[in-house]
Amino acid sequence: MKLFASKKAFVTDWGDLFKGLLVGFIAGAVLVYLGAKGVINLPFL
Repeated sequence: MKLFASKKAFVTDWGDLFKGLLVGFIAGAVLVYLGAKGVINLPFL
């Protein structure tokens, strides 16, 4: 799977781009939340 195979396909596929960003944001928020609560040990918090 080539991410930047063609710019046109990349730009027209906003749905997948948004889903990817949303999933990444939620995963990051969960990691930060767990780190803040002390459930998992994160070195950068």
